[in-house]
Amino acid sequence: MDDSTALPPSVPAKPRWKQWLEAVGIFQYVLTFLFMGLFFSCLVIFLLFTRFWFISVFYLTWLYLDWDTPSKGQGPETFPCPLLEPCWQRMDDSTALPPSVPAKPRWKQWLEAVGIFQYVLTFLFMGLFFSCLVIFLLFTRFWFISVFYLTWLYLDWDTPSKGGRRYEWLRNQTVWKHLRDYFPIKLVKTAELPPDRNYVLGSHPHGILLAGSFCNFGTEGNGCSQHFPGLRLSMAALAILFYLPVYREYLMCLGARPVSRESLDFLLSQPKLGQAVVIMVGGAHEALYAIPGEHCLTLKKRKGFVRLALRHGASLVPVYTFGENDIFRLKAFATDTWQYWCQVTFKKLVGFSPCIFWGRGLFSANSWGLLPFSVPITTVVGRPIPVPQCLDPTQEEVDHYHTLYMRALEQLFEEHKESCGVPASTCLTFI
Repeated sequence: MDDSTALPPSVPAKPRWKQWLEAVGIFQYVLTFLFMGLFFSCLVIFLLFTRFWFISVFYLTWLYLDWDTPSKGQGPETFPCPLLEPCWQRMDDSTALPPSVPAKPRWKQWLEAVGIFQYVLTFLFMGLFFSCLVIFLLFTRFWFISVFYLTWLYLDWDTPSKGGRRYEWLRNQTVWKHLRDYFPIKLVKTAELPPDRNYVLGSHPHGILLAGSFCNFGTEGNGCSQHFPGLRLSMAALAILFYLPVYREYLMCLGARPVSRESLDFLLSQPKLGQAVVIMVGGAHEALYAIPGEHCLTLKKRKGFVRLALRHGASLVPVYTFGENDIFRLKAFATDTWQYWCQVTFKKLVGFSPCIFWGRGLFSANSWGLLPFSVPITTVVGRPIPVPQCLDPTQEEVDHYHTLYMRALEQLFEEHKESCGVPASTCLTFI
């Protein structure tokens, strides 16, 4: 039959590739609907009895913490994950509901999440991970890597106290700007800090992760070198952190140094002026009081930083970070409980205080996780307090300048608390 007499087809034929895609789409749906739940339930149970048991333990722990999320729905702060979004149906801009607040582009949200997540993992686990790795490699055929590094560690032991190895390229990485934008973090300067002298900056509060101080002074995330031209800012960290393999190299590259007398004396004794050391005066003990909405500082008996400033004639500068205590939820224990006693005892033995804290999940604001809550953080740098040089300061001199510092810090808090979202009735507490 020619074209004029042929019957028209009942339906137009689809291309073969289209038929295959449709078959794959319905087949994966059938398999998912019938077998996915059963398969992964069996897999989780099976893995518990293998050497990969930790995968099941990790997931079951996550399942316990995330148990109520399905009934609470997806929060407005949820980070959209393109890998989890259904690929077979997406709403376009014409059908999507408008967000309640201006939404950031998805790529920007992901970059900010990566920026803060890598900081959290680095802060909490990098030292422990590489310490275990170095020990583990000693008992494998790659033992020579650990031997080589431990030899290097022995020869390089005093470097953190003698100036370290600071690399500006690491401090200027773009990832710190994404970390800044996640909260966001701001840096406010209330007075000039001329580079013709040295400074000791007391930073408060410590919080859980000291995110504000780290971003503003430990990196160039907020351009501290532009805010304070001519100054060389260095953060002082726990001396024990510089005993941890690889992590010590990371800290030194960021310009950090041990908070020890030898290290800080070396820094402030340099012939070139303009050295500024940032000390978390409250230390790890202050993390026990990092309760959202509270402003409790461990300061009354912390006078070593004042004595340091007197020995070198360095000006004291009060610094307060609003919002630092609000980025995590903390389980606080009363001072007369055994839990608090364990925390304090652990801190005396190891150097830091173990805390029970939690934030939000990586993909959902309604689940628990290690990601901090995106609360605005503002670091305010106060006016410098001139301090005369006294190589052997008396206790009366130390007490005098310590009192001046506490008054200046309290005044700084009162002047800026309302503009940073703190109620006018809130007061600073010293312990």
